[in-house]
Amino acid sequence: MLSHFISLKIVVYTMSAQPQPTIDIKGFQEKFQSIYLRSYRLNFEQDGQAREFDLTLRHSSVATLLYHKDRNQFLMVRQFRPAIFVSRILKMEENRGKTVHDVDWKKYDREIGYTRELCAGLVDKDIPLIDIAREEIDEECGYNVSNDMIRWISSFVVDSGHPQHLFYTEIDDSHKSHEGGGNNHEGEFIYQVWLSEEEARNHLISSDPRSAPGLLYALEWWFSSDYKKESPIPSPYSIPSSGALSPLQSIRFTPNPPTTKFTPVRMLFDINGMTRTWDMAPCPDSAAVLIYNRDEEKLVMNRRFRPAFQLFSSAEVDINQRIRYDIPLLILVLLQGVAVESIDYSKYPQEWAYSLELCSGHRQGEETAKSCAIRNATERCGYRIEDGKLRHLTKAILGISQGGDKEDIYYVECGNGDKIDGWKDPQDFTVICLTRSEITSLLSAQLAPCPPSVLYALKWFLNHIN
Repeated sequence: MLSHFISLKIVVYTMSAQPQPTIDIKGFQEKFQSIYLRSYRLNFEQDGQAREFDLTLRHSSVATLLYHKDRNQFLMVRQFRPAIFVSRILKMEENRGKTVHDVDWKKYDREIGYTRELCAGLVDKDIPLIDIAREEIDEECGYNVSNDMIRWISSFVVDSGHPQHLFYTEIDDSHKSHEGGGNNHEGEFIYQVWLSEEEARNHLISSDPRSAPGLLYALEWWFSSDYKKESPIPSPYSIPSSGALSPLQSIRFTPNPPTTKFTPVRMLFDINGMTRTWDMAPCPDSAAVLIYNRDEEKLVMNRRFRPAFQLFSSAEVDINQRIRYDIPLLILVLLQGVAVESIDYSKYPQEWAYSLELCSGHRQGEETAKSCAIRNATERCGYRIEDGKLRHLTKAILGISQGGDKEDIYYVECGNGDKIDGWKDPQDFTVICLTRSEITSLLSAQLAPCPPSVLYALKWFLNHIN
């Protein structure tokens, strides 16, 4: 067990004072064509039943954990995220029921929208992922590194189906080429943040670190000393199945469907006098719980039906661990205007339509995060959870670019006596139990069929639970 988790101290993370550009919000648009996100209603037939799912198509991304060997510090970035700002303010009690057009945005501190992140960027061009990661390190942080210095950590898929790719790079003073800060001519104002190892540990144990789960997973990976080990050769991974998977048939899409769940909006704002826009689709917050059955010595999770996974996710890692974007469907659809209906989805394996997830779900109405986690454990995993047994791990920002939503992640230990008699898997959810060795296999998958919050929770479990 790592020393920094011997104490169960709860740390509330506060960002130190940093320079801020002047941000003036001009308004919002609801009808627009975006190259960054696109909403669809997916209609299909499965087992003879007509079904529909709403989904938002977004770009894939890369992110890199940077460690400066001369300074013994992590280099991260801090920037204003419009989706975080809008989502947090809309969810305040005083704004419940309001639209983006009804809120007095001027009265809110812009600090609400700032986050701490890894050096990252979108996969918005069809070049090797490692090249995109290298370009972002130079542009945002001002360090010139070679491809052979960039080490792959993991690739995974988020709920909208787009893959994300995580890297690690060690730098020193000799690699410094300029001050970084992003492309100011395009309205990017990115500030560098240096964290000592102790500060990074405190960031990990914060109850609200204002960071994405990919950053938290990267730090758990580093503090487990995995950066000192040889990277395992990525291998294919399939979610354990308890039965045949039903194929999707008669697939069709409706663009920009009427929905109250994901409504894309475009924010118009000035930043230091430069006019910019930001496309987003604010999402409700959620709660998740990692359940460990002590009697069976297994983690209890969900295999969840996520049709967007099959339709839009694809990445490949070759034997030299050089990653490339293999089938750039997101680029084709978002940037080149290819119709989603023209893509032959039948060639993709049916298992790609399923993800491995924590017992999780969106909060309903005035429901607290803890109550939501308990309800999810009951409804989706069949376990009766006592309030006092839940241990809060973190509050991670899932939609750091466009959703703005946060997820409270909990851990709980149960036994067979906590199972609910007669409980059955609900539609689209199947309970999957994993041993420690199966977790290790998942963490080295060439494309883990799960979001980064799952990888963070699993790595936390391996690092801290005996």
